[in-house]
Amino acid sequence: MKIAVSTSGYTLETAMVSCFGRCNYFTVYDMDNGVYSNVLIAKKRRVGAGIRAAQTILENDIGVVIAENIGPNAHEALKTAGIPCYTAVSGTVKDCIAAYVKGYLPAARTATAPQYAGVAKSGRKLAGF
Repeated sequence: MKIAVSTSGYTLETAMVSCFGRCNYFTVYDMDNGVYSNVLIAKKRRVGAGIRAAQTILENDIGVVIAENIGPNAHEALKTAGIPCYTAVSGTVKDCIAAYVKGYLPAARTATAPQYAGVAKSGRKLAGF
């Protein structure tokens, strides 16, 4: 099974970022073979970023998602596909995966952020997302 963590960089020491739909990458850990890899998110758009990120998860056969915030459209798409989401509020990729494996992360049974949470009215990203 593959686990994806929303990140902005390439290493296991990269910090998780807060917004699922607007992260730059997913760092993926394959529990079956212990291999880490990175998946680049397609070009960002003001509308539909969460759906596009969820589509990336589906296209890469990810089984679990770890993020701080997941909007309603992305959460619904992942839920419909049977992909569970878990929340973490900080830490490196390595920390988040270890916490998941140990059963420390809570499941995100609903969206954890409102729609368009990572976008200002001007279309620019908000600080912290």
